[in-house]
Amino acid sequence: LDQARALARKAGADMVPQLSGEVGGSSTRSRINSQTDSAQDYSLGLAASYEVDLWGRVRSISEAAELDAQASAEYLQTAALTLSAQVATTWFQLLDQRGQIEILKQQQHTYEQALELISLQFRTGQIGIADLLQQRQVVESRRGERALATGRAQVLQNQLAVLLGVAPDQLPQIPAGD
Repeated sequence: LDQARALARKAGADMVPQLSGEVGGSSTRSRINSQTDSAQDYSLGLAASYEVDLWGRVRSISEAAELDAQASAEYLQTAALTLSAQVATTWFQLLDQRGQIEILKQQQHTYEQALELISLQFRTGQIGIADLLQQRQVVESRRGERALATGRAQVLQNQLAVLLGVAPDQLPQIPAGD
């Protein structure tokens, strides 16, 4: 954006008169037959120029550069809005994933309690081995789902850190529900 603005200022500079100056100096020494002559010359020059914009070429170039600068500002604003939307989306996905982890944690606790009851019923002969094995499978399934959800939450947390431009360990931690 700064570069586009500088280019617009540069293009607008052709609309004002141009001044250039030059300063110079020289010194000569000569020796002829034991006599030394020295001469010093100084010069000063100043030139002014201005392009008459009869057909509007200079003005059009200046306006085009200004419009390019405005377009760059709009591109920058669009990028900022896009980044903000991605940060918000990732944040809400992370919160949702953390909620899923908490639900899976509660379900796992409930299924483990049910496994204890079913184990007791199996030991007393009230139910068969198939029911016990099925409940163990449900408990292990919930552990696996919870591990996957925790992994997805970590990925989302890393994505959020990248979007915010910080290292993942510098991002404030959201309780994982463990």
